[in-house]
Amino acid sequence: MVRVNDSNDTNTSSEHEDSSSNYVRLAGNGLPGGEQQASSSGVAAAPTNENSSPGRSNQLALPSSSTAATTSSSQYVIPLDENSHRYVGLVNQAMTCYLNSLVQSLYMTPEFRNAMYEWEYVQLPAHIKEQRKKAEQSIPCQLQKLFLLLQTTENDSLETKDLTQSFGWTSNEAYDQHDVQELCRLMFDALEHKWKGTKHEKLIQDLYRGTLEDFVACLNCGRESVKTDYFLDLSLAVKPFGAIHAYKSIEEALNAFVQPELLNGSNQYMCENCKSNQDAHKGLRITQFPYLLTIQLKRFDFDYNTMHRIKLNDKMTFPDVLDLNEYVSKEKRPAPTPSATTTTTTSPPKSAWKTIPAKDEDDDMELGSPNAKRSTPGNQSPNRYSSRGDENVIVGQPIDHESVESIMKTNGEDVYELFSVMVHSGNAAGGHYFAYIKNLDQDRWYVFNDTRVDFATPSEVEKSFGGHPSGWNQSNTNAYMLMYRKIDRKRNASFILSNQLPQHIKDSREKWKRLEQEAEEERLRKLSLIQVYVNINYPFPSYAHLPEKKQLDLTPQKYQIADDFCEYKIEISREQPIKSVFQCAFDFFNERARAYNLPFSRNNSRLIYVEHGQLEMDFRSPKDMEKKLRSVFSSHHGEPISMYGVHFILDVRIGSSFFNIDIQNRMTIKVQRVDIGKKTTANELTIVISGDEKMLKVKQWIGTQFRDDIRDVLEARVVLEAASSRCEFMLIDSQHNSKEFRSLISQHMGHATPTLYYDGGMSTMITEESKEATIADRKLPFEKSQMYQILDRKCFSTFVKVRLPSQDEVEKAASTKNAFQGPSWEETLAIMKAEDRLWNEPRAAAVEVMSTVSRAETTDAVTEVDDEPIPSGRGSTASMRSVSMDDIEGDIGISGSLCNNTPQMSPCVSEGDDIDEKALDGKSQLMADYMQKTSPEFYYNRDPQSPVNKNLKIALHEETPSEALSAVSSGQSTLVPSTSNQALSSMARSAIDEAFDAKITTVFSHENYHKLDVDSRMRVVEFKKWVAEQLNMDKDQFVIVKHASDDGSDTGYETNFMDDETVSGAFQSCFISIKLRAPLKQDEKMIQVILFDMLENQRDNWKPLFELPVSQSTVIGDILLQCIRMYNEVYGEELTPKAVRLRDVSTTGHYNAKAILNPNDTLEKRGYNWCSHIYMQIVTDEAVLGKPGDPILVRRFRPSTVEVSPTHEVLVDSNAENPVLSFMEALTKVSGIPLDRLAITEPKEFNWQKWPFVKSRLDMLENKVAFAKDLHLNYPSPKDFVEKTGSRVLYYKDSEEEPRILTEDERKQIKIKENGQSANANRRKERPLRIQMSKMKKVTFGDDVMSPAPRKTKQEATPVKKKAKGKKRVQQHIQMTLKKMREEQEAEEAEENENVEKPECNCREEADEPAKKKRKKAAEGESEAQKKSRETIGAKVLEASQGSSKMLGFHVSAAGGLEQAIYNARAEGCRSFAMFVRNQRTWNHKPMEESVVENWWKAVRETEFPLGQIVPHGSYLMNAGSPEEEKLEKSRNAMVDECQRAEKLGITMYNFHPGSTVGKCEREKCMDTIAETIDYVVERTEKIVLVLETMAGQGNSIGGTFEELKYVIDRVKNKSRVGVCIDTCHIFAAGYDIRSEKAYEEVMSKFEATIGWNYLKAMHINDSKGDLRSNLDRHEHIGQGKIGKDAFGFLMNDERLKGIPMILETPEGKYPEEMMMMYKMEKK
Repeated sequence: MVRVNDSNDTNTSSEHEDSSSNYVRLAGNGLPGGEQQASSSGVAAAPTNENSSPGRSNQLALPSSSTAATTSSSQYVIPLDENSHRYVGLVNQAMTCYLNSLVQSLYMTPEFRNAMYEWEYVQLPAHIKEQRKKAEQSIPCQLQKLFLLLQTTENDSLETKDLTQSFGWTSNEAYDQHDVQELCRLMFDALEHKWKGTKHEKLIQDLYRGTLEDFVACLNCGRESVKTDYFLDLSLAVKPFGAIHAYKSIEEALNAFVQPELLNGSNQYMCENCKSNQDAHKGLRITQFPYLLTIQLKRFDFDYNTMHRIKLNDKMTFPDVLDLNEYVSKEKRPAPTPSATTTTTTSPPKSAWKTIPAKDEDDDMELGSPNAKRSTPGNQSPNRYSSRGDENVIVGQPIDHESVESIMKTNGEDVYELFSVMVHSGNAAGGHYFAYIKNLDQDRWYVFNDTRVDFATPSEVEKSFGGHPSGWNQSNTNAYMLMYRKIDRKRNASFILSNQLPQHIKDSREKWKRLEQEAEEERLRKLSLIQVYVNINYPFPSYAHLPEKKQLDLTPQKYQIADDFCEYKIEISREQPIKSVFQCAFDFFNERARAYNLPFSRNNSRLIYVEHGQLEMDFRSPKDMEKKLRSVFSSHHGEPISMYGVHFILDVRIGSSFFNIDIQNRMTIKVQRVDIGKKTTANELTIVISGDEKMLKVKQWIGTQFRDDIRDVLEARVVLEAASSRCEFMLIDSQHNSKEFRSLISQHMGHATPTLYYDGGMSTMITEESKEATIADRKLPFEKSQMYQILDRKCFSTFVKVRLPSQDEVEKAASTKNAFQGPSWEETLAIMKAEDRLWNEPRAAAVEVMSTVSRAETTDAVTEVDDEPIPSGRGSTASMRSVSMDDIEGDIGISGSLCNNTPQMSPCVSEGDDIDEKALDGKSQLMADYMQKTSPEFYYNRDPQSPVNKNLKIALHEETPSEALSAVSSGQSTLVPSTSNQALSSMARSAIDEAFDAKITTVFSHENYHKLDVDSRMRVVEFKKWVAEQLNMDKDQFVIVKHASDDGSDTGYETNFMDDETVSGAFQSCFISIKLRAPLKQDEKMIQVILFDMLENQRDNWKPLFELPVSQSTVIGDILLQCIRMYNEVYGEELTPKAVRLRDVSTTGHYNAKAILNPNDTLEKRGYNWCSHIYMQIVTDEAVLGKPGDPILVRRFRPSTVEVSPTHEVLVDSNAENPVLSFMEALTKVSGIPLDRLAITEPKEFNWQKWPFVKSRLDMLENKVAFAKDLHLNYPSPKDFVEKTGSRVLYYKDSEEEPRILTEDERKQIKIKENGQSANANRRKERPLRIQMSKMKKVTFGDDVMSPAPRKTKQEATPVKKKAKGKKRVQQHIQMTLKKMREEQEAEEAEENENVEKPECNCREEADEPAKKKRKKAAEGESEAQKKSRETIGAKVLEASQGSSKMLGFHVSAAGGLEQAIYNARAEGCRSFAMFVRNQRTWNHKPMEESVVENWWKAVRETEFPLGQIVPHGSYLMNAGSPEEEKLEKSRNAMVDECQRAEKLGITMYNFHPGSTVGKCEREKCMDTIAETIDYVVERTEKIVLVLETMAGQGNSIGGTFEELKYVIDRVKNKSRVGVCIDTCHIFAAGYDIRSEKAYEEVMSKFEATIGWNYLKAMHINDSKGDLRSNLDRHEHIGQGKIGKDAFGFLMNDERLKGIPMILETPEGKYPEEMMMMYKMEKK
């Protein structure tokens, strides 16, 4: 907008400025504050100012009426302030609109703004960084700065980040929307705290504090008890509690606020004067209103019927001028001290107030009211301010000063002028704040809506009264907080004009301008930065020369040297000369070379620019070095973006000439020297040669790099690694010398960069021993030579990072081995039979487990078994048995362990157990520690400072072979003796070491972490044996856990590799860890055992106990015995079978099955969810302990007291003729209710209910719950009673018990309690609003003039010093490594020469210190700079999305925990996102931990991310329409599991690919199966919607047409639980053209006609690499594929897609940029 100037305006008088003016406004709709549509004439009148107050100077120049007639509709007016300066808006950081409204209101308060300008921030002498840090932490300083910029800046809007950072807020707190009144109070508290000891100490009190009295007045004697209190704002109710109608005006609400409460009846007041309880009035009376009055309208309330927070949108009026004289108590009484209580006694009349007249019939005022004259609710306020005498409330108009003066003369001085209305638009869950604010100097209203500031009309301000039913965006838009200023001509201040600002403010303004300029320069400097990477190209020798002609072998430190000479990285301006890079890189590598005594010369060094792996140009001469970095960029590619990566090579020669870069027909080759004697290869050397050269010339050139003469070159071998095969090598012998190099390479390598191996460097690179070994090896055929073996091993080398368990973990795992030993269920029954203590199936009296039964006694009662250890490491075959009922009846013993695979140590216990450590001792304490420390959190996030594992021998040589063998033979090195372990241990140690050394080399070791160089052809079984050697245990006593992250920080998943599988196929180049638990067989799974607690309604609070390995054939009785033993080991408590039950608890609503698991059944009887949780119940009730019968859970309802008893059990004879009658008789026995009066809830009452099956007491009292008296006569199938009702909780009552008649209050209290219990679990915990004051002192050092002497502070090192320190640390580390190497070599020489013991090295800890820091840095994840950069990008995306109705997002990573997906999405500006709820590449997953769910909901609460905008993607392994039964079952179970996980997280949608025929069935059959799969999942979940994704039509996949999806939807039973996700790439590839607007509309119309808009739940936004109808599922960046940019513009402007998740799945790296681009496409 531009300002319209009146060309005829030469008169500056106030009359001319206040004359009628005309404006043209921008067209637009939206929230108040948006520009409105201009009138038909193109001109609209702005608010006039006919009655400007005396003494006020209106600085705004307005066009005259004559100008309006000639003003074009294309001209606009900018709202200007008293300085003729445009108003400036504030940027909404994320959800800080409430802060913006408050800041603008305070800024527009003259007295507050002027006081902020008068305060001076004085800095102490300190370092510039320390001064800047103090200023950044000073709230008044940042508020002052913001006010000054609002008044003087030329920007349209300002950021508030500096202010919120002074609050101590993090970036995440900008996403929390809080109460503006609470923020105002906290800000005032912080300012008062900061201003203590200064002249502004009482500023807040002087401006905003009022006084009131809290009184109790006895109505008998007139005695009062009075307490004086203060207030900074008044909170007025919009609607009285429990009322239907709201107050109509602010005057009515004020009357209600001061209306006293009558204390009578049981609530009488104990009067000390009367010495008895008396009726009394209790209330508040205002004795003084503040100069600036802040009123909060309590529009947010709590609905106790729904147990939800609600917003009251009722209309409440408030005037421009508010007469408060009638609300001020005028009575004079002794002035009490603050918070003190005074007592006043008066004589009759018996009234609390002598000034109150007799009560009229028309006045409903109660005796004791502090206001003799007041308006009753519903009447018009007598102090209505109106200059025309009509019944309308005047608001948003210029002040009529004559009327105001009349009111003040008549009623008193407490007359206030409205100047700020803070408005909330939205509901109780959230919304938007903006403000209508009056410029008191101009007497004109404006609307401040974040970055927009515009004129406000009276009608707009009036709409903030609320109660307007004309549209959603107005009916819930109403005033929330008001600010009034007392009309006092002597005190009312005007704003300090810009030319009258105090000198210190002007100085600060110049300083802040300079800082802004410096910040801008820094920004531009950063834009010019590029990232330069420099690698070393240096022929490393195998040894280094030491003083006194000694040699230091470098080959053992090969990997350490490679790490020390790693890539050098620097950020530098592209304007810098290349010599700057050269100097820094040379110093970096030269420092390391000197540490190793390696020759390194500047004269023999040059810099080579590398692009796309090719050496392009070199820089060596001074002239070349002076060139700027930008000179390396290709002219046709243009200038690269900021932080573009540039690669160089620092080429350093040793006594040889440089190879030429600028040659014709050049070729880049890699050369590696082979040291035969040391059996290793040196580093890779890059060389450029001419392809036209003969092979002999190439050999000669290679030899010169290692200072070989022609004779050495001719004798040396050169081997080419062929590209056709990974292990194919070609020896380039003399017959190839005459061949052209390029043709030779092309023949065997094609266009790939060749790698040549050279065994030269005999004179200068290798030792004499290696030289002799090389000469001898050259005489052998190449295929049998050592060189071939070295190259073969190198080509199959892969790096594996492994974490082994510590010795403590091994010992703690051993403590649980007894839990897996003992008699099986079959053996237990046999023992009972022998002792005539039979277990009557299924409800016989159980007997105790004979845990102390000897093995000899056991063999007498059962079939003879073999007690020898099993080679697999499992327990003996007698340790756990599986048995069926037929076997028991036939008295036949069956061999077999628990699930045939019982481990000899604890399985993976449940994660996150809450173990009571006080109840544990001995072994149980060890087990408790083990259970806690073997959780994934311990395995994957363990403290790296834990003790070094004593069993590790990885290249540490801490044990001799004889010591290891003696440890094994003594039986102390393994958890359980086993023949396989003994056989392995009996092997010669040296032979094992040799076999492993050939295939496993330790690159790096630190405590339990190791980086290994492994032969990828090595079998998994061999690797397991190596691990077993390190742990001194059997290879079948642990499992390998594979991790997706590079550092093992994720939870990982267990592998089940075959023993003959190779390392390359199993876990090549990844992180693995070892878990101490026997591997599961193919048919086994881990089952979690949870403690059943019938008295705890929240099932999530039930305690997980442990996990057990089981299979479908496992006998439940075996599990029961296993639970008893494990419970004894873990918790130290011995249980008996009769005191333990194993239960099923349904997770779905509809479940008909026996709750108690039959110990003689197998898990297969549980059906498809055979491995779901088992609930262990410990029976303590003596009434049912050991008694026959099936337990049923019941609760008694007592109508006379409206109470329900706790859950308890009764036993039912399921074999009785009528089990229902048996149940009723049991209830009669327990309760004493006669059988004919016993009423029981009907089973249908529990359809689709889940634990705890709670019934409302009010519903039962009012007979809304059906109770049946003769259930035993009416139940349809009595024999099925136990099976159908055993898993539920039944209610019963005495049908003749007289019900209690409840009062409304009692009924409400019961409803509140019941609703509260159900709502507590889901109630959102908001993060509290805070302003950091911990660093604020009582006297603020460095803020004000009165400051003590500065304290000495430790200054941070400058970047240069930090860099120097970093170099020093590196040099110390290298010197320490070198020292260690020298000591080791000297010790070896001494041992050889003098046969003495090798001295111990004590420098390991010091040498490993930099490595620790490096790992710590890696573990900390992204740096603060990266994090800040990401959050900045996210803020830009959110800013771009302002005003958009589209919900863009992308598929985010959940690395580090599911909750990280939410944080990542918020940080990157997503409004929606997709994710995986579990690993999508494997079938087997452990149950979701409670900690995962808790962390997720914590993230949801902190970010307030809408769960309806999260659309997780299903696993890629699934095929919902698979014709293969096994695959279909896996897919369905996986879908159920993923959907149940999603529901735990509150997610409402689940997206998946429909499926495929895989060429084995008809398409119709496949689509029918998909529909059945959806029904299957829907039946087992609660509310999640299954979303079918459109497909590209490739191959046998379903979903390539809308008709196929329609076919599936038509066959789904519950159509409310199914939806569709349109993938733009897929539909385009399938043949739906959306590239033009017409074609797009045709496709969308077809979707609506075929499927229907109501089924569209989400969209995947992708461009396509494939053409139309290509059926190619290949995604491309938006606008860069075959679809083109226009189609996405159609999507962004399609109103039908409003609010639908739109998720990008384009290639990674550009998501924020693509989202911003798409938001810009939208026509807002």
